[in-house]
Amino acid sequence: MKYLVLLMTLLLPISGAALAQTEEDIPNFIQAKKPVLCAPLNTILETLEKAKEKPIAYWTMPGSVPGTSTTVVVYVDRDDGGVSVVESFETGVGCVISYGTDLQLSKEFNAPLKKDLTFKGEDVIYKK
Repeated sequence: MKYLVLLMTLLLPISGAALAQTEEDIPNFIQAKKPVLCAPLNTILETLEKAKEKPIAYWTMPGSVPGTSTTVVVYVDRDDGGVSVVESFETGVGCVISYGTDLQLSKEFNAPLKKDLTFKGEDVIYKK
């Protein structure tokens, strides 16, 4: 028992310093309630097609349920600078989490637009 007390006494300053360092590295985030527009994904994709926006970037995010994921896609109309960011769920629902106009791309992002939502032959939304 005395060894346990000695060990705890020795480790206490170390763990306190480590915790203080960790807390300094963590930014102060807040969770905000932001209204988003959600609809069946096909409806959103039809609307984006009418607006002449094409996908230029996407990424996968872990879902709120373990083992699930969502896909976020950025759509752009290079003619008028329209842009939309859509998050799609495995259920077939999508949400427009941001949209706007006057998009400016840096020279590094002057790549051609993708024609579809596949990557290496795989559907990036439903993972088919």
